[in-house]
Amino acid sequence: MSEQKSTVSKEELKGVQVLGVLNFEARQIGKNFSEFLLLGVQYPKADSGEATPIVPLAETKIGGKLF
Repeated sequence: MSEQKSTVSKEELKGVQVLGVLNFEARQIGKNFSEFLLLGVQYPKADSGEATPIVPLAETKIGGKLF
């Protein structure tokens, strides 16, 4: 699995609900370890793999199931 890039900074994501998958085996990404996979979609015509995170349209239950 390749690492994708987001054009959204950590600061812009603070306080924003995002969709992701928890409880993965720890994976090293750079100097950090993560057990969370942030879900996103690739920008149209972006050959580089740049993506934007998937966010819900309404406030959702934190830790709720993704269907």
